[in-house]
This record gives sequence, C-alpha cells and structure tokens, in this order.
Amino acid sequence: MKITKILSLVIAIVLILGAFSLCASAEENQSVDFDLTVNGEYYLYGEFFVKMNEALEIQVADVFVDGETVDQTKISYKWEKSCPPPNGMPGLAYEEIADANESIYSTTYDGTERYRCTVTVEGVGYRSKEICLKEDSLTTEVSANKPLVYEAEGDNYCINDLSVGDEVTLTINATTTLEGATTTYSWNGGDAYIQPDSELDEWGQVSNNTNTLTVTKREGQQNYFCTVSDGQATQFIFFMLNSTETMTHSILANGEHPGTYAGTYIYVTKPNTDVKIEIPATSTKGDVEYSWYYDAEGYSIPERLDNTTNTVIATKSPMTEQNPYAWEVYQCFLEDGNDRVRYWIMLFCLDPETPLSEVKKIGEDTPEIEIKSENEDLANAVFNGDELMALSGGAPIEVTLSAESKQTVSQSEKTAIDEKLTADSNVGMYLDINIYKGFEGAELDQVAELNKAIDISVDMPQNLVDTKEGVKREYSVVRVHNGVAETIPCAYNETTKTLEFSSDKFSTYTIVYTDKEDVATPGESGSGEAEKQPDKPEANKPETNKTEVPQTTSPLTGDSSATSLWVMVIMVSGFAVVSLLTLKKTKNHAKH
Repeated sequence: MKITKILSLVIAIVLILGAFSLCASAEENQSVDFDLTVNGEYYLYGEFFVKMNEALEIQVADVFVDGETVDQTKISYKWEKSCPPPNGMPGLAYEEIADANESIYSTTYDGTERYRCTVTVEGVGYRSKEICLKEDSLTTEVSANKPLVYEAEGDNYCINDLSVGDEVTLTINATTTLEGATTTYSWNGGDAYIQPDSELDEWGQVSNNTNTLTVTKREGQQNYFCTVSDGQATQFIFFMLNSTETMTHSILANGEHPGTYAGTYIYVTKPNTDVKIEIPATSTKGDVEYSWYYDAEGYSIPERLDNTTNTVIATKSPMTEQNPYAWEVYQCFLEDGNDRVRYWIMLFCLDPETPLSEVKKIGEDTPEIEIKSENEDLANAVFNGDELMALSGGAPIEVTLSAESKQTVSQSEKTAIDEKLTADSNVGMYLDINIYKGFEGAELDQVAELNKAIDISVDMPQNLVDTKEGVKREYSVVRVHNGVAETIPCAYNETTKTLEFSSDKFSTYTIVYTDKEDVATPGESGSGEAEKQPDKPEANKPETNKTEVPQTTSPLTGDSSATSLWVMVIMVSGFAVVSLLTLKKTKNHAKH
C-alpha cells in the first residue's frame, strides 16, 4: 500500500513538473519585441478608429531581440483575426489568416474587432501583439459665419483678422452610422495668453449639448474645442480666433536674438551677472502696454514685476543644489487694445565642470588654433533652441572646431581671394576651418553659419612672423564662404604671436601679410627716421606672389635677404680677383 502511494506521489510530481515545463515552453520570449503600425501610424494601445470598407494596412515596423535589430531572414510572421468562440462561449477567439505570413497584412475594414501578429525569431523565441479596431461611426462638418481656414499642422480651424467686438458663430453638424445613437457636444475654451493676475476666465466649459457656439471677439487670441461623441466614436475639433495683427515686435537678450523652443526663448548666461531683456514693439493702434512677470525657478507661480517698460534687467541667480542650472523664467505680455502677445524667456547657466568644446587639428603643418569665446557665448552662437533646452537639462552636447592647413585652394576660391589682395600683399597660409556640433557619442553635424560670431586665435608659424629690420608686417584675413570672399577684421598679438579674429561663417580662410616700412625704427644716419628705399616698379612684382604659400624651409615671399647675400658674395669675389691681378702685376714689375 505504501509503495502504491509513493508511486502515485512520484507520478503526480512528474505530471506537475511536466505541466510547468509545457507552460514555460508555451510562454512568449520577452527578449523578442516589435512595433505595429496601422495605416502608417504607430499603434500603442486603446482603440484605433477606422471607417467601414476603408483600406487597412497593418505592419510589423521593427523587430528587436534584447534591444538589437534582427536579421530579416531569421524572422517569420503569423497573422490572425478575431472571430466568435465555438459553441456560443463568451468572448473572442482567433483564427489564422491563410497566406498571411509577411511583415505587412493588407485588407479592408469589415468590422473585425482585433488582429493579432505572432513574430518568431529563429533560435530565440516568439512574441504576439494585437490591435483593437473600432468603427469610426462619426462624421462631422464644420462651418462658421466668418471665413474659416483649416491648418493641418496644428489641427486647428482658424478665423483670422478679427477685430475686438466681432461676433463669431461656430457650427458642427455630426452624423452617425449607429442606429438610435444620440450625438452629444461639449464646448470648452477661453483666452490664450492669460496673465496670472488677469480677470479673464481661464479655460473651462462654455456650452453643452448644442452644436453651435457664439462668442464675442476679445483682445488677443481665443481658443475653443468641442468634444463630439455618438457613444462609440469621439472627435475633438479645435478652433482658433485670431485678432488682426496690429503689433510688430521682437526680443533681444544682451542685444542678441535668443534661441527658440516651443514658444519659449532660451539664453545662456553666467551666475550673478546681468542680462538685459528687451522687447521693442510698435502698434498701428498706438501705444503698447507691457506687463512683466518673474518665475524664480522656472516652475513656480510667477510674481508681477513693477515694470511697464519694454526692458527688464535680470540679475542671474547663482546655481544651487535645488536648481543646479539656475533656471529662471521671465514672461512679458504686450497689449495694444486689439492684439495680445506673450513672450517667455528662460535663462540658465552651464555646468562649469563640463567642457563644451574641443579643437581637432588635422595635419602636422596646421598651426595651433583655439576658440577664445567663453562657453556661454559659444552655446548661444552655435546651438538652436531645441539644443539649448537639452543643454539646460544637462544633456552632453559638444562643439568641435576642425582646422586643416592647405597648400592650395580651388580655382574659384583662388580667384575670389586674389580680388581681395592689394599689389603689395602676399598669401601666407590657407586654413580650412569648420564647426561641428551634436550630442556626445553621436555623429556630429557640420554648422556652416552660426547665430553670431565667435572669437578664434591662430598661432602664427615662425616663417610668417620673422621680418628684416626696418620692416613692419601687417596681417589680414580673407574668408571665402559660399563663393563670396570677404576681408574680416583681425588683430595680431606680438606677445603671444597669435592672430585673433571673429567669424560666424566657416569655410576657407586665408592669412595675408603685407610688409611695410617701419617708420618707428631709426635709420643708420641716426636721424630717428627709417632710411627710405626707392619704390619698386609695379611691373617688376611677380603676379604669382598673390597666391604663393611660403614653406617653413623657404625664405618669405618678397624677402631680399637671399639677394643681398649673393651681392655680397659677388663683391667679395670681385675684390679677390682685383687683388690677385694687382699682386701679379707687382711681381712682374719687380722682375723687370
């Protein structure tokens, strides 16, 4: 009896373990994952509304194993659709769709509630996902008593060029394919750009269970949306009522245009420094009224400032543990009795411990080059608003300056450069300088033009610095960008032997030098003035001097030191010949 019980227990354990094993083998492999799209839109969850008999394309967009993409040859697909369960059981069942074994399944919507795709990766496992479909039973038509324009980008119906006091009626006519369904309407809205201390109502319900809404135009922009539903399908319809634009306006931070991000202006500065924010504006209606608000940390309730001018001086707060980037937000509302505009500007600081830029020097002949602009100026110059917003949250964004010395340039660039040279100037060096930006670890994007100029210094090679006594060398920089040559200001630092200039465009740079008589150097006569040399005829100047680049092992173009050396050699040789002849004549005379 005991043996029978033991055998029964062993058999039961084996069966239980076998059942667990079967269940485990039937489980989806969670390392396999993929996305589904319906008619080109990513499907996340919930119900996807489709019109009856509408073309339907369901696609497996991407397949991953542990986050890595998979070789398509190792993937197989099985598509199923929902159907009534057998024997009148409740719920839904699935049946396999014949010949549906590709990543895309195309059909027309016939009321099928769900589709399911099982993706199997060879040697790994499988995973199943489904989409829920619903008939879009609702159709709407929109009209108004004023010209109505649909803007697809914002999914808004707009009425523009309205004046204060205009009466606007919005109408939505809805029909449904559901029998006995009742269509409901719920209107919400209010004024855009509500000032924190304004008496105007905030967003809220303005009408219910009617397909029309009549409002009176107030100052500025008014926004409304209507929720339309037949109990199965729901649509949200948005309206925007805009005033006639009577104001012209812009914004400056320390005289510069800050970057823009989703309606907010972004500007980088240092802690404990002043930032001058200006919003100059004019109006065809007359005076413009200004209201300023300040948010100390960028997310608290703003406080009203005692300022009604177009300028505010913001003293940047220091960085703290609670606010490590010292975010601060200023708001300004502009009103002229017809139009209303709101400006947001966010100020923030950089992490002083994080380097923002690096220099990549290409080739041994390329001189040392450096970005002299401080990180804050560099960020405002190089980054757009989206990148500044990412930087304000600590994202690792970097700037790289690439420099390469070149012996030649293209013929078109050479022609453009020559037109900027004078008769006595010479090409010293060609430099190809470019700026790249992007997120750390990713491929950087080249930036041809910046928001503003940045400061750069170049260490001058010794062969471009040395000059003979009594000669003063002057430098200039010719920049060629998009085929246009410009001479840009520069300054030579004799102490550091660096050439410094500013630029907002990056392509080919040419360092040009001109040797002139140094009137500050005393001449040999001791009169205090340099001994003047006769001017050389213009015809004697080689035309090729303009674009010859001197090598470090060769004398400078236009330098007469080598010529003087040969003159001295000839003079010494002549003196020796004369001495020998005289000596020979003396000896012959002595013989006689």
